[in-house]
Amino acid sequence: MLLQVDNLRARNGGNVMNSSEYNSAVLRVNKANTKEELNKLEKSLIRCYNAGVLNEKELSKLDEKIMHKLALLG
Repeated sequence: MLLQVDNLRARNGGNVMNSSEYNSAVLRVNKANTKEELNKLEKSLIRCYNAGVLNEKELSKLDEKIMHKLALLG
């Protein structure tokens, strides 16, 4: 499996995640309404990054969304 992910990254300039998966992650961020949910989601997205599902740019964008929501929650 890791070899498949590495091959996909090489062909896609480091991007393994397709747009529907990224959109699903964005929806998960939008659906989270508490600090606890957002913190749990952030840990989940980091695991996805470590597994090679998300690339650095995607994780960064999702993290920005989470940080913005956390700031609004105070």
